[in-house]
Amino acid sequence: MARTSKRHTTEEIAERLGMQYVFGVEFHELDLGGPTERAFCTDDFNALGWHGNAILSSVPFEQIAMLRLDDRGHWFTYESGTSDPDQLRRGGRMAIIAVVPGKTRPLCVVSTHLESKASADHRHLQISKLLDAIDQYAPDMRCFSAET
Repeated sequence: MARTSKRHTTEEIAERLGMQYVFGVEFHELDLGGPTERAFCTDDFNALGWHGNAILSSVPFEQIAMLRLDDRGHWFTYESGTSDPDQLRRGGRMAIIAVVPGKTRPLCVVSTHLESKASADHRHLQISKLLDAIDQYAPDMRCFSAET
């Protein structure tokens, strides 16, 4: 994205740390973002504009999945109160789910970003959907989640 000088920051961090990564696209940004983000832009356009969620690991992934959480589509059209005219984008919230080996047993790791332009009830539905997916994807497994 323009605000990161079109760098693949996940790849760069993983490379510097000697780690592997999995990355899932959440949105394609069509503009430069809000006022705070624009201060970091090095160009006046988004040549790529991809952003999403990632998991880094020092050991190989055993399984990887992506779960789409957004079924409302309010980032596809501007609707007062749901979308942001300074952050024109296409896509929706999602979660990356991965299984990595642990010392005694595998660990399920989740990275997600719940919808910020929605009610607490909607975010509750997203978490419920995510927990159901984890139960199916990694039954009886320890799970660590990071919400960004």
